[in-house]
Amino acid sequence: VAPAWRRRGVARALIAATAKATADAGGNSVIWAVDAGNERGRAFYRTISTEAAETVVCGCNHEEFALLAGRAAGWRR
Repeated sequence: VAPAWRRRGVARALIAATAKATADAGGNSVIWAVDAGNERGRAFYRTISTEAAETVVCGCNHEEFALLAGRAAGWRR
């Protein structure tokens, strides 16, 4: 959420809408990530969820993402 819109309920509304859309599609959970050093963000997320210390979140940087997405062109179903 952009700094000017923080502390106005925007993040909570976005996550609630995501949870509803997930439930409507038959899902029963959502997972998100926050930087370990983002204490304000982590404090907020703890108000609506459990912090799973044993979970490892992996992701791609821009170059890795481009490489991975490029490989999808050769995949067949």
